[in-house]
Amino acid sequence: MRNLRIRAIGVLLFISCCLAQAQTKSSDPSDSARQFVQKFYDWYIPGILKPSGGKKPFRWQQRASDFDAKLFRALKADEDAQAKVPGEIVGLDWDPFVANQDPCEHNTAKKVRISGRVYFVDVHNVCNGQEDEKVHVVAEVARENDQWVFVNFRYPTEQPGEKDSDLLTILKALREDRQKPSK
Repeated sequence: MRNLRIRAIGVLLFISCCLAQAQTKSSDPSDSARQFVQKFYDWYIPGILKPSGGKKPFRWQQRASDFDAKLFRALKADEDAQAKVPGEIVGLDWDPFVANQDPCEHNTAKKVRISGRVYFVDVHNVCNGQEDEKVHVVAEVARENDQWVFVNFRYPTEQPGEKDSDLLTILKALREDRQKPSK
């Protein structure tokens, strides 16, 4: 009976140590933000690289809960506008999550910076097994309803003195262009 109590205490101590260790690992918001971004790219990249075989193309909306409402609405409005005029470009003509038309086989979430409630996570391309030193995308994420969501994507410029662009601003400009009367 005494051995059973000692074993039970040992098991409880082991479990409490494991729980404490797990809480310590997940209590770093910067690491948690980076992991969220990395998990998205680990899911997203294989889906866009896979040939569709005539089926419906891979859709980012499958992870709608990963986007805050404002960004989701803007992306959806752009996609809907483009679907109305096939053969003509009236919206994004590149992938906003990888910042190009030809994605590499992998993306890596790296450095994290914080400004207020927003976390900026640098994303690097990995092409042909080589990680690019250049940051291709900066994913902006924030906590909403106790989960991480994307609130914007930034695109660092390579030109000195030139301002970085971002997805929400680009989508707004495209929407405004679509609303202008045709000449």
